[in-house]
Amino acid sequence: MKNDIINIFKTTGFLTIIKLATVCTPLFVYPLVISSVGKTEFGEVLVFQSIVMFFLMFISFGFNLSATKALSEIEDKDKINTLFNDVFWSKVLITVFVIILYYITNVIWGSYTEKFFGYGFFYFFGEMLYCQWFFHGRGIVKKLTYIVFFTKIFTIISVLIISKINDVSGQYIALIFSLEYFFLGCASFLYAKYNYNLKIQKVVLKAVGDKIQEAQHLFSVIFITSLKDRFNLIIVAHFFSPAAVVVVDFAMKIVTILSLPSSILSQAAYPTNSKRKDKSLFFKILLIGGCITLTGYAFFFFVFDYINEHAFKFDAYNVSSIMIMAISSCFLSISSMIATNGLAAMGYNRELLINVALTTAFYFASLLIFYIINDFNNLRYYLFVILFTYIFEMISRVILAKKKRLL
Repeated sequence: MKNDIINIFKTTGFLTIIKLATVCTPLFVYPLVISSVGKTEFGEVLVFQSIVMFFLMFISFGFNLSATKALSEIEDKDKINTLFNDVFWSKVLITVFVIILYYITNVIWGSYTEKFFGYGFFYFFGEMLYCQWFFHGRGIVKKLTYIVFFTKIFTIISVLIISKINDVSGQYIALIFSLEYFFLGCASFLYAKYNYNLKIQKVVLKAVGDKIQEAQHLFSVIFITSLKDRFNLIIVAHFFSPAAVVVVDFAMKIVTILSLPSSILSQAAYPTNSKRKDKSLFFKILLIGGCITLTGYAFFFFVFDYINEHAFKFDAYNVSSIMIMAISSCFLSISSMIATNGLAAMGYNRELLINVALTTAFYFASLLIFYIINDFNNLRYYLFVILFTYIFEMISRVILAKKKRLL
């Protein structure tokens, strides 16, 4: 038990660095990008990126959980190679489907994707090659941390160089972001393949089908959960303005950062608890993660005005909007820990899927009511819809966890 907890915290440390680098790099370059291309054009880039991330969910297909769990349970080299091969070909075939879907989407809703259309392929092939699940499952997250760090350095340096050019457009920014994702995927794949002498063999369709079937419940949960998050920026861009997208995206990243420690702690414990199914370990993770999130929010509440004054320079209305969204982190951290390290780790995937579908239905129903009453005239009311959705999600998952006697 003691060794398991030590390993969990080691993995948590490296995952924290990865997640912080992923989330904080955009925040670091925000002032530079906004000053170079303006909020409107940067908002267009963020909407495009949000749409592309929607497609990336299909390619990742829940393998970061299902394949991680499978890999953590095997030690035989041939079986590891077989799993690596099956997951790779699964992602290749899904990528082909995604590219076709991407073309169709561009024909129907080209106003959101046409301007940066070609850059989407860097994301698709990057996700196809990205094998975070392998590093996590083998307990070598430290190696992945180095890869992520260098790709983020590439982004920061590239944006710094671009910001010195007088005539800069959103095309440059979209290209830099997409190349970062592509380099990340390539580097992780090549490191795993050559350092562990893994071989890509012929595709076995039955094995691919089995892997997709194993991951389908987790994919459904991830897909439905992320559906509302991906729609957020599109709704803001359509009903408000691309400039408002920058504010909402910034607020969502703050929510992600504040709930990050609890999410990573839960993710790090997932391989262990999926084998042990230890309710006491789950409760300790829930308690520690919740306390960390509350502490983080309190710190953010007192320092954000100072940081905003010297870096981001949002006006008072946008600052209060960001503060409203930041409260969501407290509810998100609890609900995500219950979902990942509680329900999913204990094998309640079907029940979790139903809960996620219920939360998503609540979100869209709330949007409809909000539209009828307010006609999307006030961004603040829309942010309250998102906040209440997180509250509903947390309460419903606590009830479900108690029903399954996990709490």
